Amino acid sequence: MKKFFYFLLFLFLSVLGVTFTIQNPQDVVVQYYLGFTWRGPLVILVSASLAIGIVIGSLAGLAKNLRLRRRYSRLAKANPAVTGRKNHSTVVANSKT
Repeated sequence: MKKFFYFLLFLFLSVLGVTFTIQNPQDVVVQYYLGFTWRGPLVILVSASLAIGIVIGSLAGLAKNLRLRRRYSRLAKANPAVTGRKNHSTVVANSKT
């Protein structure tokens, strides 16, 4: 069921992207600092902006994930009850099991 939902979401977003491309064929001009100018289709500009946002968001999430892993590692070394468990997410602070 979950795969079917993801497939429908992917299909919906694909149709949305194709219709956006068809509805906006005009060129845009982007003027940046130092006289840099780029002229190209609107869909390329929007896609590039989306891709840059995804990369920046992923890097921010990766940094937080690495920080949490380091913290977990330090806490696991300090608490010997954590080591040897298969599912670390079930370990509760101050548990007597």
